Amino acid sequence: MPKSHYDVAYKTYYNERIKPVEFRGKESHPLYVQVTYDRRTIFFKSYYFELFRQKKYDLQRITIDQIDQFESQVIDFIIDRNTDKLDLDLLLYEYKLFSADILDTFEKPFLEWLAGCLRVERLPALAAVIEEGTEKFLAIQLWDDMKVSLPPDIISRIDENAIREPQPYYLLAAYIRDKYPKGPFCLPLHEWFIEKDHIPINEIASWDFLERTFERENIRVNVLDLARVIHRMMFRDVGRRYGK
Repeated sequence: MPKSHYDVAYKTYYNERIKPVEFRGKESHPLYVQVTYDRRTIFFKSYYFELFRQKKYDLQRITIDQIDQFESQVIDFIIDRNTDKLDLDLLLYEYKLFSADILDTFEKPFLEWLAGCLRVERLPALAAVIEEGTEKFLAIQLWDDMKVSLPPDIISRIDENAIREPQPYYLLAAYIRDKYPKGPFCLPLHEWFIEKDHIPINEIASWDFLERTFERENIRVNVLDLARVIHRMMFRDVGRRYGK
């Protein structure tokens, strides 16, 4: 959808120069983003199209309109925070940073951690299955099934360990499900990073939810540790992927 904002014009479009790929069981040309500013235009892949065309999101029934909305939100966020110093190279770098889905980034580490917990609980076969990969469903869906199929004492021990450590995916998945019960299951870094008067308001909101939801008799979420883990991983992950 074309849009102009602070003299920046942008739109998503299907790149018909590239062969079709599968999206929600059908073939589609990849979605790209075009941004024009100061008489210069750049083009790049839609992060959210690539994210949501993974098989594990099929049950979410993500639409192109929803992807368009994600793209608009992250680009508007970048423009708003750079009104005095915007250039397209900066926009592209910050797009790669702030579009990143925190849940997707932490999903694989969570599954590796969960497999380790299951080995401690003497369930090596189930641990091996998890380590083989869960390309067709989300880790949180796997956890949902485990909660109804494993003994409560095992679930309780894993839950307490996830709170104590803390495990970002486990905790923030609950936060997103509470905030957006109908989906989509996604927490872009820019949404978590939104600030007002230099205070990360959404980060603080998630802290309040986590402290209320995961308070146990002898443990509670250390939200400062959680924030440090998320910041360290997200910024390192983008740097590793894009050479910054």
